[in-house]
Amino acid sequence: MGPIKDFKLRYEAVNKQNTFAAGDLINGSLSFTLSEEIKIKSLYVKVKGDANVHWSEHQHGAHQHGAHQHGAHTHHSRHLRFYKAKEFLVPESKDETVLQQGDHRYQFKLKIPEGNIPPSFQGYHGKIVHVLQAKLKRSWHTSTSDQHLLNFVSRMYLPAVQSHQSGSVDKKVGTFSKGKVHLSATVDKQVYSPGDTVHVTAKIKNQSSKKMRIKYSIYSKTVYRAYHHAKIENGTVCKIAGETIEPDFEGDVSCAIAIPADSKLSIHNCEIITVEFYLKM
Repeated sequence: MGPIKDFKLRYEAVNKQNTFAAGDLINGSLSFTLSEEIKIKSLYVKVKGDANVHWSEHQHGAHQHGAHQHGAHTHHSRHLRFYKAKEFLVPESKDETVLQQGDHRYQFKLKIPEGNIPPSFQGYHGKIVHVLQAKLKRSWHTSTSDQHLLNFVSRMYLPAVQSHQSGSVDKKVGTFSKGKVHLSATVDKQVYSPGDTVHVTAKIKNQSSKKMRIKYSIYSKTVYRAYHHAKIENGTVCKIAGETIEPDFEGDVSCAIAIPADSKLSIHNCEIITVEFYLKM
């Protein structure tokens, strides 16, 4: 066992949800115990935000360097760094610093930079991570570290969030039932968070001779980008069935759709990962 014991990084939550956003100040501490005197190169804490994407494509008959290869794989990847803030707990110098045997505790404050920074995200082909990390470096020794993944959210422009969003469609009904259905739907705002409820109001004009039942679905579309290449991932967030609409009905219907609490957040401010959600009726 080495001389460094109980190397623990701690931080204070800034809200009940334990989320962080651009401009927030992280207050925390680093503590450890030394069973003997040691020399260190550096001791610091840092917070950083990064995005990474990676996927591979199976290509039959691919040509590489003039050779014909079957079953070749092409790999696509890209990395972006949004920010990094760092604080040295022991002043950095050319010479090694001696730390005495015993308990050590350091307080720190790190400010996340201001800016339009994307939220935390974990997908099949990529991720956006915000990490708080402490590291102690020694010559000829493996570094000692501790870290926490931060639950990061983007700050939103509230007037745009609260505005309504509308759409409409006309649909012809099949061969055996003549007529047309017109549907115009409105949701109460443009941006939702996991756990929110989407309130949908629809004006329906059923000019067909058949009954119809409205089905509400929320779909997600995630796009991963690596330079000139892209990978699209589609998913279903939730589905519910609404009320039955009689023939020749004209009027309003409404529905409340609960977004699962573990759903992802929309992402429109990242160059290599975007996440969008669509309501389909």
